[in-house]
Amino acid sequence: MLDIKLIRKSPESVKERLSKRDPVYSKMIDEILDVDEERRGLIRELEDLKAEK
Repeated sequence: MLDIKLIRKSPESVKERLSKRDPVYSKMIDEILDVDEERRGLIRELEDLKAEK
């Protein structure tokens, strides 16, 4: 299993290494980064709402 911090830090390197196994993995890394960005935004939004209480 890959650490999300590694994927965030060097996505191109991760894609390159995984594409040697299967090119589909390269697309998956992009999707993971998109979902991670959305998740982090939602967490920030939630924290802001909690702070307003």
